Amino acid sequence: MEHWDVYDRQGNRTGQTKTRADSWGRDEYHLGVSLWLVNTQAQVLIQKRAASKRLFPNVWCNICGSAIAGETSKAACVREAKEEVGVAVNEGCLAFLGRTINQNNMYDDYVIRNDFPIDRFTFPLDEVGELRWASLDEIGELFDRKLFLLDDLSDLDGLRQYICEHILL
Repeated sequence: MEHWDVYDRQGNRTGQTKTRADSWGRDEYHLGVSLWLVNTQAQVLIQKRAASKRLFPNVWCNICGSAIAGETSKAACVREAKEEVGVAVNEGCLAFLGRTINQNNMYDDYVIRNDFPIDRFTFPLDEVGELRWASLDEIGELFDRKLFLLDDLSDLDGLRQYICEHILL
């Protein structure tokens, strides 16, 4: 079982670690990451979670996961990209979009430009059932049908701004 650093609300490590199975106090947070791969056509790589997943089976999402103890959010993004879609990303090329806090979780959102053809990605079938490039409108449609893992469509605001400023010049 993965061990996670415990953070305070300001994003400082407390020196404690916990697992998913542990109880978490009101002011204790676990660090999660979210990574958006965007191509030059302003499409985002999305993945359909495997049907065998305990949480959110057959639901679409971006690359996401938890930072393990001792890991920075950027390092977690690099690891998750390799584990989930088989692509090596350069930590220095990740652009920070923002942090959201929800219950006992804080999520750091990043974006990186990537123009790999879809057949260049590889993924473990016990994690991912399908990959595809999608527009933000398509992601919104999936979300409306409860088939995309987001808390709210406003979670895409930073990504939309990045695409407007860096992709659709």
